[in-house]
Amino acid sequence: MKTSLRILAIMGFMILSTSSRAQVFWTETFNNGCTSACLASTYTTGTNGAWVLTATGYNDATGNKWFVSCAENGNAVGACGTACAGDATLHIGASNGYSTADPGASYDAGGLCPTFWCVATDTRADSPTINCSGKTNITLSFKYMENGDGTTDNATLWYYNGTTWVLLVDLAKTPLTCNPQGTWTAFTTTLPAICDNNPNVKLGFRWVNNDDGVGTDPSFAVDQITLSTTGVSVPTVSFTANDTTLCAGQCISFSGSATNGPILSWAWTFTGAATTSSTVQNPSNICYNAPGTYSVTLTATNATGPGIRTKTNYIVVTAVPNVVINPNVATICNGKSVTLTASGATTYSWAPATGLNTTYGATVIASPTTTTTYTITGTTNGCWSTNAVTVTVNPVPPTPVITLVGNHFVSSAAAGNQWYWNNGSIAGATAQNYTPLQNGLYYVIVTIGGCSSDTSNVINLTNIGIEESFENNTFRMYPNPAEDHITIETSTPAKDVTLSLYTMQGQLLLQQAILQEKTDMDISKISKGVYIVKLQSDNMVYVRRIIKD
Repeated sequence: MKTSLRILAIMGFMILSTSSRAQVFWTETFNNGCTSACLASTYTTGTNGAWVLTATGYNDATGNKWFVSCAENGNAVGACGTACAGDATLHIGASNGYSTADPGASYDAGGLCPTFWCVATDTRADSPTINCSGKTNITLSFKYMENGDGTTDNATLWYYNGTTWVLLVDLAKTPLTCNPQGTWTAFTTTLPAICDNNPNVKLGFRWVNNDDGVGTDPSFAVDQITLSTTGVSVPTVSFTANDTTLCAGQCISFSGSATNGPILSWAWTFTGAATTSSTVQNPSNICYNAPGTYSVTLTATNATGPGIRTKTNYIVVTAVPNVVINPNVATICNGKSVTLTASGATTYSWAPATGLNTTYGATVIASPTTTTTYTITGTTNGCWSTNAVTVTVNPVPPTPVITLVGNHFVSSAAAGNQWYWNNGSIAGATAQNYTPLQNGLYYVIVTIGGCSSDTSNVINLTNIGIEESFENNTFRMYPNPAEDHITIETSTPAKDVTLSLYTMQGQLLLQQAILQEKTDMDISKISKGVYIVKLQSDNMVYVRRIIKD
């Protein structure tokens, strides 16, 4: 075992850079200010973060321990190991069943297992994650000292590629010219290409000893770890968008930048956009039509290689509301109103204000005096869309005037008439003229385009005789009640005489000419009820009720 005292070596030499253009981007010095007995598992004060100890095999409770302290001082390359002089290192220190002191890079080779205690050790000291993005041709350098016993008490160097740990090199034993102290020695190697542009690289130093009682100090110590690149690194990429929160259908522009130029090419990937890629530095008119959350990637390439930047969930696209109006077509009469209701959004505005009781809200009452188209804007989560509805305004027809001309009524309106008798509409009586069948109150209402006029003047008709006795027995009808046929006998000459059958409301059901003094009318197809029979010529009208059984 190495004694706790160290002999300062006089020899030393400088670590030369592998290239005059080398750029150091990561350094670990282990300077925690600890003089002794600070376990590596508690080293959290470094600028890179905490180191972690990983059991890679069997470790006895009294096995050798990893320390970070200057109990093994970080002397210059070529110098012998010494006790603390203010420069801390990562090292393996002896441990046994009686003490956990930190004797520097001195280890217990064992040989007392299982009688007293076992010092078998298999532990790796792992660095924090090292971001090698934008770095290629990475050079790893450090100074170290190591001895032990071949591969049974031995230190190895490992690296983590973001997925697995891989052995990089079995470190060579350093010279024992300072026996038993050990000699600080420089080490340099190039990391595998898988570490280039890799943001998840780690370094690990593994120590193994088997408690067979054979081995020579020093154990292992390391200091001044650096990672550097030569020449120009790949680009470090960044980009921005002029807006990242959009409504579906909107278009935006992007601006890209990168270090370590000149940049030979640009390559954009726009997930979810209508245009999914671009090769210009600052693309514009990139449109997103579908709602969702999307990532954007920019790759900038220089002579060394590509630098890549991805922003996950960078663009947020919100759906545009689908505004629906009920009714979607409306027709009103002048002076009337219609209720319009919008749905599909959160807030609504209406234009123009003409004829509306309000211009905000889902429901409005529209009372325009002329045909008007209203535009509705619906908004949800800052996104909006429009719809429109036309309210057609029809004029109200003028109030008609009716007159009695001979034995029939005439309306002043040429079309749209509906005749009424005693406050009830007369079915089928929609012509400009109407022949009354019985006494009562008669009037007309005109309806055109769904709009109805005021009621016309009312005429009270009292001069129509029904079931009256006729002189000279000129009109005889039988049987009454009847089932399938009725017979009409008349002494009236048959020229220009018409026989008609009406409902009690005046709707014409049957009509035929009388060509002889005795005529039959077939009523078998009409329903049971009370009907009006009218016999009419140029100079007379006879009216009588008939019952159909």
